[in-house]
Amino acid sequence: MIDVLVCVRVEDAVLEFLTVLSREPRDEAVVVLADPDLTVTLPARAGTAERLALLAPHLRPPVQPPSSGPRHLAERVRAATAGREATVWTHSPADNREARARLGRDTVRAAHGLPVRHAVGHSPYLQVVSDEDVPLTPELAEAKREFVNHHGQSLLASGSPQYRVDTARVPASERFFRSDPAEAVRLYALLASLGEDAAEVDDP
Repeated sequence: MIDVLVCVRVEDAVLEFLTVLSREPRDEAVVVLADPDLTVTLPARAGTAERLALLAPHLRPPVQPPSSGPRHLAERVRAATAGREATVWTHSPADNREARARLGRDTVRAAHGLPVRHAVGHSPYLQVVSDEDVPLTPELAEAKREFVNHHGQSLLASGSPQYRVDTARVPASERFFRSDPAEAVRLYALLASLGEDAAEVDDP
């Protein structure tokens, strides 16, 4: 069993899924990124520090990630799993950061039957009840701070609230929930109904 993380950016994998990357037994994990458009394989038995060192070179100033859609994502998830059993982890379709919400919705559509778990993420308007809460150890909390301070200082002062990292966005507990494609579409549409682009989103 491997873990496949589908994230908009590298810091998402670290700030929202570090308990997944660091849990035992340490099986292979594959991180599928939208910005930049690449896949990073984290080998089995690699420690947390080693895994973060493999991710760090791919952290860059944010650009608008491409909207590749479920078909392209399905190809990337299929390539990441290579026929192996896997759990897919991704963003919440109710995340108020639009790029993350859209990727969370599209990933459920693209997972071709694999179980999908979402990070609760940032959802001040739609509160989601989590299925799994994993408190951070002091070591993991420190690893998150060190990653941002050493590799992502530009994110601390980013002018975009979509990409800025502040204390509120480094939670002391990582929370996850499950959804199926219909639930993900509904959550995404509910979030979109609060914004200016509501008319452009399919209403389930």
